[in-house]
Amino acid sequence: MGIKKLFSIVCILCLGVTFAGAQTADTIEVAEQVKSADLSPEDLLRKGNAHYETGEYGSAEKKYLAVLDAGYFSPTLYYNLGNTYYKLKNVGKAILFYERALRLAPKDDDIAFNLQFARSAAIDKIEEKEEFWFKRFYRGFLQMFSTNTWAIISLVTAVMALIFWLLFLSDKIPFLLGVWGLVFSLLFCFSTMIAAFGRQSIDSERYAVLLVDASPVKSAPSQKGEDIFIIHAGMKMEILEQYEDWCKIKLANGNVGWLPLKSFEEI
Repeated sequence: MGIKKLFSIVCILCLGVTFAGAQTADTIEVAEQVKSADLSPEDLLRKGNAHYETGEYGSAEKKYLAVLDAGYFSPTLYYNLGNTYYKLKNVGKAILFYERALRLAPKDDDIAFNLQFARSAAIDKIEEKEEFWFKRFYRGFLQMFSTNTWAIISLVTAVMALIFWLLFLSDKIPFLLGVWGLVFSLLFCFSTMIAAFGRQSIDSERYAVLLVDASPVKSAPSQKGEDIFIIHAGMKMEILEQYEDWCKIKLANGNVGWLPLKSFEEI
C-alpha cells in the first residue's frame, strides 16, 4: 500500500471520529419516554420552544425542566433555560444556566454574550483579581478543547506515530520523514497528559451561583459568625470546602467567607 493511500485512509478515519464527536456534543438523545408525562424529551423541548416564542415563559420553564428531570441535557437546553429565566427576571438562575451552557460549549459566542448581558443586570459588579499571565495562558490553552476532544487528539497522534515508526523501521521512508514518528510520539504524550490530568483539573473545579436575593458572607460556618460582606443573586463563586450545611467560598476578587448550602447552586 502506498504512503499517500495510507495517509488518505488515516485522514478519513480521523475526520470520521472528529465528526462523530461533534455531532454528539450538542444532541439530546431520545431513547425512552418521560415517565412523568406522555411526551418524549424531544417533544417537551419543542413545546418549551413554542411557549418561549409566544411569551409563555412560565410554561416554557416547566417544559425545559421536565427534560432535565428526565436526565437529558445539552448546551442548547441550558441556554434556553438561561434565556427563559432572564425573561422571568430571575437573574440568578439565568446566570446559573448560562454558566452551565458555557461549560459544555466554551466557544459558543451567543452563550458568552448572553452570560455577560445577564451579569450586567446583576447588582454586584466584582472586579476580578488579576491572574498571573502564565496561569491565564495555561488555563486558556486547556480550555481550547474538552476532555473528550483532547482524548481524540491523543488517539490520532498515537496512530500517526505508529504508522511513521512502522514505515521507518521497514526502510520505506527516509530518515527525515521518520523523525515525524518521534514528533507524533511527543504529541501523543503531551495530549494524553492534558486529557488525563490538565483538563480534568479544570473540570473538577467547583463553582456556584448565588440564587437568593441577598446573603451575608460569614467569617465562620455558623449563623453566629460575623458578617464580612453581602453578595446578591447572580454572584459566581468558587467552592473551596464544605462543612456540614456550609461552604467556604471565594469570589473573583479574592474575598473568602462562608455561605449556607441552601443559598446557591453548583454550576
